[in-house]
Amino acid sequence: MKALFIGAGATYDCGMPLVWELTAEIRRWLTPEKLIAFNKNWKSQGGGWDQDVISCVVSLLENENLHYENIIGAIEVECSRERNQLKRQSYHAALGFLLQAVYGLLMERQVKNTGYAYWPRWKTFLQSRK
Repeated sequence: MKALFIGAGATYDCGMPLVWELTAEIRRWLTPEKLIAFNKNWKSQGGGWDQDVISCVVSLLENENLHYENIIGAIEVECSRERNQLKRQSYHAALGFLLQAVYGLLMERQVKNTGYAYWPRWKTFLQSRK
């Protein structure tokens, strides 16, 4: 059986962002003001997140020492630690929201870079790595 392992270097060459680049993209799109406005709108429709969860996510987004994987991990930890069921649901919703945002940004990149997936280009790329 043969397998091809592709790591960050290969995916970057194919147009996918590195962790800090994607983090910057997320922070440009999901500002604290926008997240608060989203939550206000969600609350007006009967949903929304607990204010403590919003404050936590905002502080994580504002912490320049954290990249998106750290932020997601921190929310997972808060979700698992929270004993209040409603807050736990809010953390879970925040986690899902951020995961969907990451998925959407990466999928957009992949769709825009489909030419890189064409086999002759990959074959040339792989041969150049030898």
